[in-house]
Amino acid sequence: MNHIDSEKQTLDSLQRSFFSANCNGPRHPPLLAQATRMPLDRFVIKHTLAPFHFAFSDASSMEHSASINFYLQNWYGIKRPITTANFCSLCARGDLHSLGYSYWRRSHHLPGVNYCPTHSIQLKIASRLAPFSNMPHSYIEQSETQTSISQENLVIRRYGNFCQQLLSRSAPVNSNHLKRSVGRWISRMGLYSGNRGSSRSTLADVASQVLPTKWLIQNFSGDYPRSGRHHLGLINRIAKKSERVPAQHYALAMALIASPEAQKAARILVTEMSM
Repeated sequence: MNHIDSEKQTLDSLQRSFFSANCNGPRHPPLLAQATRMPLDRFVIKHTLAPFHFAFSDASSMEHSASINFYLQNWYGIKRPITTANFCSLCARGDLHSLGYSYWRRSHHLPGVNYCPTHSIQLKIASRLAPFSNMPHSYIEQSETQTSISQENLVIRRYGNFCQQLLSRSAPVNSNHLKRSVGRWISRMGLYSGNRGSSRSTLADVASQVLPTKWLIQNFSGDYPRSGRHHLGLINRIAKKSERVPAQHYALAMALIASPEAQKAARILVTEMSM
């Protein structure tokens, strides 16, 4: 908000944009872009989760900017209350010491990534209506003590690393290339990638073997039920050329095929099913 002609006027406009009952569209991102003197597409790519959510594309354009309007309408154009926000207390204290204020980081709001990529400690959660109306450091005393995640599940760490890489990309990944890689891995491991009903093991079954059930249910709701086999989830559709799935499923598939733990689990599952 530095170097603006009228900070109060901009803040008043943002206040009306965030809380106006008559707001019919995503008005506050353009206001923020204007306040920071950035083109809207650059602002969205640099300061929102758009690069992550649109990290994969089968379009010939292969540019993030092609998805900007769609992202704004779907993520900011729908009125829904925000009641939680994630932050790292070490980041917040460091900001306060070096800048005099603390700020929210988009890298702390990736689905399924519950740790700070800089400090490797669990994120804290600010729970209240409109938590972004305050700076992160104001919630430190209200939160539980963070613990180290150095012994965290290695597949989750790989998943988190892939998510961070996707967020920092300047252009989407070609989803067709990844689909072929996942398909080859599934075939090599002897897994099944067809429709529901087969008794053969799938990529989702491998995920359920190497990842905590609670984490899967919390971050991939609907694909990993609390009980029963997981013959068909969105992650199983990645190998199908015509299917489109959310970015976090692509990231999870990337983490699985890169993990020795998943390869071992796949071999065990296939062996058990053949007995």
